Amino acid sequence: MALFLVLSQRMVSADYIDVCLARMPLETILLELPKDSYPNWKEIYRVVDRNEGRVECCPFDQDVKKITDRIRIHYRAREVFNSNMGRDGDKVLDYVQEEVIPCSEKAQVTWAVIEENENDVLYEWILHKRHHKLPEKHEIARSFLTEAGFHTVGVVRKNGEMSSDERTKAINLLKGSARVVSYEEASSHCESLSLAERLDGLEYGSAFRGWSSLCALRYDFGLMLVRLTPPLTGWLPFFGGSLFDSVGVKMRSVVNGTSIDPLFEFEKDTIKRRSDNKAVIQVLKQSPTEVIYSYSYWEEDSCHIAVVRSFISETGYYTVTHKDRLSDEMKQEKILAWKEGLEGITIAEGELPHFFGYIERKECK
Repeated sequence: MALFLVLSQRMVSADYIDVCLARMPLETILLELPKDSYPNWKEIYRVVDRNEGRVECCPFDQDVKKITDRIRIHYRAREVFNSNMGRDGDKVLDYVQEEVIPCSEKAQVTWAVIEENENDVLYEWILHKRHHKLPEKHEIARSFLTEAGFHTVGVVRKNGEMSSDERTKAINLLKGSARVVSYEEASSHCESLSLAERLDGLEYGSAFRGWSSLCALRYDFGLMLVRLTPPLTGWLPFFGGSLFDSVGVKMRSVVNGTSIDPLFEFEKDTIKRRSDNKAVIQVLKQSPTEVIYSYSYWEEDSCHIAVVRSFISETGYYTVTHKDRLSDEMKQEKILAWKEGLEGITIAEGELPHFFGYIERKECK
């Protein structure tokens, strides 16, 4: 057995949180997305350190390789940006022009200021024709200049321009919902976009008490993953291989996840594609924010069987999967037992994710 878990089970001390915060920017843009017009956005990219950070999100139903709509948050410390410019910027527009004008001199770009204030500017720019590896795009962006650094949040349409209504919606979003706050404050806003990590975790429940973590991974496209094994199992060489009897918990940052339905449809399509449309899916429980189901399919002489629990919380979108590979169909009683075990995993506050990607062993309390 092995358990893939999104977040570390250990409670985090104040000293540990202080160390993590010391490696992060002092502040970040915080963007609150209206649930009616921007539902179900997922994080697809994250690289953040003390001097520079970039986070990107897109609608959950868009394939990462075929994204057309995107929201980006970008930060650079003043000293980093000034070093790149070769001078100190006096106004926020100096920094905006440094980003846009070099590109516009070499490609078919138009840009215009929509609204300018003392410390922030709202603007748009359009790349009308593909330039090297950059596809056509249209961005409405708002930039802030603070004592700490230069912040930008942008709503982007790739491979084309926004309609008049879409442009107006993006302008209203950035004018009414974007602001700069401390990194620590942003960490407590689970349903908003920012550079901050979510300070939360999972309680494994009685079914997995005593299990130990082998490895903790965090990917640039927004997925968190921790692998655990039962007591006395020992180290398992899993890279490049596979484990049959296993439980996996994956978490992806999803903002404004108001309904499980579109996320469930995405999961079903993925399962059918991976099983060459052979999987049989049975819904065991469903509500607006949670669905539990089983699926099975035959491959050569083995039956792949899994029970999956997917649910939306304030912190993101969780998928918990218990799967095995058997020589025969699994009885319904065992499927229901697996379902009960997965339902015992709950959200816990006051914990931090693992991001380190190395082997370590820790016992779950």
